[in-house]
Amino acid sequence: MLSELEKVLVNWKSTYNISIYLNNKNFDDVFPKEGKYSKSASTFVGGIYTHNSYRPDKADVFPQKELLELLMKIGNL
Repeated sequence: MLSELEKVLVNWKSTYNISIYLNNKNFDDVFPKEGKYSKSASTFVGGIYTHNSYRPDKADVFPQKELLELLMKIGNL
């Protein structure tokens, strides 16, 4: 299943120049803690975000370890 998602994300990255990256410096911006929101998402910086990136009252989205590793891998392509 993640292999199919990888194909989609790599295609989006190359076709639409969407920034797909994850590292220690931007982790809290991509996955903000409860009561916080993503400054990048709210200022229209391109990237992949979740609904809790925009809504400080949401903190129920947290991806599995393998998805986090996939985002880091794609960011380094």
